[in-house]
Amino acid sequence: MTSTNVSYCETYRERSLRVICISESGRIERCWLPKIPTGRFSFQSMSSRTFIEARDGLWYASCKEPSAIMTDTRERMHQVQLYESTIVPVLDGKRRFVLFVEASDEQGDVFHNYALPAGGTISIGRSPSCDIMCGSPFVSMDHAILRCSGGAWEISNTNGVNGVYVNGERSVSSLISMGDLIFIMGLLIVMGKGFISVNDGRDDVSVGSSKLKRLYDTNMLPTARPPRATSSGFRSNPRPCRSTLIGFRWCCAWVAQLQ
Repeated sequence: MTSTNVSYCETYRERSLRVICISESGRIERCWLPKIPTGRFSFQSMSSRTFIEARDGLWYASCKEPSAIMTDTRERMHQVQLYESTIVPVLDGKRRFVLFVEASDEQGDVFHNYALPAGGTISIGRSPSCDIMCGSPFVSMDHAILRCSGGAWEISNTNGVNGVYVNGERSVSSLISMGDLIFIMGLLIVMGKGFISVNDGRDDVSVGSSKLKRLYDTNMLPTARPPRATSSGFRSNPRPCRSTLIGFRWCCAWVAQLQ
């Protein structure tokens, strides 16, 4: 291990990591890693050959044959260090997974409530013109849309390469109701009764549309409090994956293939 890697990790050791496992079928699982690296963690959907472990005070994704971590040159690796804002493609036997790594901190777990309009649409994406904007490079410019029809709200994937997930399942289009959780590569939206809660405590998430009115008086409506196991955080201007691990474009292609 080079001193550069150690120095980089020391910079962000104060930030816990959250690892989201995306399966080929479109199911997602989350794992919160302790701030001080210790122990070993695994996902239910993966075999015991693939796991996350602490080594020398750092976090690693590790595999045993026949599982492997694929690099940008299609080489098979069996251990890579985990950093925030990266994607790690994994071949677990014959099944493909993607590990999406992001920072987990108090700021990223702050949600605010916004009253929903009586009808119309709410755009979601990386474009500053979107009603709900997320600056993550894994979010498409025009990613998804919330649409109200006949009093019912529906979330649809418009041009989101990396998908839309409703209650942990990949979805092209789904009717949503109170308590449903929408996940878009770090952006979280919880559906309330007449309002939504958005994790815009993150630096790269903003709600600037006049369609969505911020609710400051939480006594007016019930407050949506998402369970800890489904909150998410992400840094503004995320650092791209290092070339020694996985190429950014190749990572996105791997995730896109899960559609």
